[in-house]
Order: sequence, then structure tokens, then C-alpha cells
Amino acid sequence: MSGIRIENWEIITLPWEKKHSLHGQVYGHPRVPDGNSVTTSILRDLREDTAVTNSGTVYLLGKRKEQPFNTDAATATKEFQCLSM
Repeated sequence: MSGIRIENWEIITLPWEKKHSLHGQVYGHPRVPDGNSVTTSILRDLREDTAVTNSGTVYLLGKRKEQPFNTDAATATKEFQCLSM
């Protein structure tokens, strides 16, 4: 599957909006050089293998940033769903 891939990603909270985004290194982005760090626009949806932002960009999820606990995408999806309630 080709597209924009985000590696070494983590969910971040934008305190001024109480919304969530991803921060990580992107590959295959039309405007950002491979390996550069980005913070996405606000997340609309997060699945085990993809994230969709409010701007409509679809990111393929690579490896999540090392965390002391809960490092897989399935857990991140559950975290996002809980944070969004």
C-alpha cells in the first residue's frame, strides 16, 4: 500500500483546542521531505493501520514511538476513542 506513511508517531493533545493530532516522521508526503518531523492536523479517525485528519489526509501508521506501555496501534486506537469522548 502506498501513500503518506508516519513513523515513530505518538498521539499528542493540542491543549488550546482539546483535540488530538499525531506527531512523527513522514515519508511519501507531497510537500514534506522524507524523514522530517510533522504534527498532523486534528485527527478525525484512528484505526490500527491508518489515521485520517480533519483536512482529509490519510496516514499509514508505521511503528509507534517507543512508550513504556501500550505501544501497539490497536491500543492507540482505543486511547484515541477514549480521549475523544
